[in-house]
Order: sequence, then structure tokens, then C-alpha cells
Amino acid sequence: SFPTRRSSDLNFSSQEISNYVGASTSYTVTWNTTGGVGFGAWIDWNNDLDFNDANETIYVTSSYNFTTSYSGTITIPLGTAIGNYRMRIKINYDSNAPTSCGTISNGETEDYTYCCCST
Repeated sequence: SFPTRRSSDLNFSSQEISNYVGASTSYTVTWNTTGGVGFGAWIDWNNDLDFNDANETIYVTSSYNFTTSYSGTITIPLGTAIGNYRMRIKINYDSNAPTSCGTISNGETEDYTYCCCST
């Protein structure tokens, strides 16, 4: 199962993003800091309660990001079943390449719902 969350982590799973298989969704994540951060985004496309499978890592920085935002695109993989999926965003001030699970002492983890809808 997904790990126990810290009180400083935020559960926004009632907020939903939606699109259909094969479609792309553009996103921008912003933060307020004067230092570098590590950033990651994941979606549990098979609902097996982890982000370890193929296509579940949307993006992870490989070095500290010294800007205040990151933009990218999420494409729902072909063959993904219609339904709701957990999406996780993580900003970590202590790691240039954060992992999807595990505790962090300086940053924030946010979970959302990504809905794969019928066309």
C-alpha cells in the first residue's frame, strides 16, 4: 500500500485531472524557494499501490532545479483502463532526484487523482 503520510504532506486526491487514453495533458508545477529543489511526478497506472512499474514515472529531476517551476506533459499509456489513478508530485530540498515513496524532512508530497475517461 502507499506509505503512511506525514502531516505536512497533502492529500488532494479529491481534486481530479482527467483525459483519455493516448491524449496528452500539459502541466506546470510551481514552488516558492530561493534554493534548488528536486522534483518528481508519478502516476500509478495499474493501481497496484506503488509507482515502480513501466510508464509510472512521469518526470524526475537529475540535478537541482534552481527555477521556481517545471512544466511537462502527461500522456496516458495505450491500454490503460478507464478509471481513477493516484498521481503524486514531490518537491524535495534535500535530494536532486526524489523518490516517489518514503519520508522526506525538507519538502512536500502531494497526491491527486488522475482520471482516465472514455472518449
